[in-house]
Amino acid sequence: MAVAFVKDDAVVGLSVSSQDLAFTNNTVAGNAMLVCIALGSATITITGVTDTQGNTITSAVSSAAQSVTANIRYALNLIGGANTVTVTTSATTTISITLIEYSGVATSAALDQTNSANGTAATSGNHGSITTTAANGVIVSWLRTGGNANGCTGTTGWVSRQSPGGAIYVQDKITTATE
Repeated sequence: MAVAFVKDDAVVGLSVSSQDLAFTNNTVAGNAMLVCIALGSATITITGVTDTQGNTITSAVSSAAQSVTANIRYALNLIGGANTVTVTTSATTTISITLIEYSGVATSAALDQTNSANGTAATSGNHGSITTTAANGVIVSWLRTGGNANGCTGTTGWVSRQSPGGAIYVQDKITTATE
């Protein structure tokens, strides 16, 4: 089965140590969920990411620099149904969350490659490069800027997703071959 985008939702919580985000519609059993998290501090840590379905949510990549913590997590083989994700932190901060659901993702051992990079530009960033080893997947580029990401434009062949506020920019690319 080919990988396909299903839905996304996003939220920003200001001066909080816990933030919830519910998918607008039920998730589908067997699908995958991506959780993109940004904290308004490079020193505050994520102490928990859980959902109401009881899915196992695994950290894929994390970066802390320039007054920001960024983290991408994922859950495979979702239980399905109404679902709310909760992110908790070690102290009060801004918590930004984007949730993305995909169908057709392998139900185990689906993480192929990760990479992260830090930059200082308000409207552009470079996450570096990766070479995938598996076909039929999704590549996600998630940019947390120090400024306003509303000026960011999508890369050719990529699709912009919901972003929680002006300083977050999420895009993905569905692949059918290795890249």
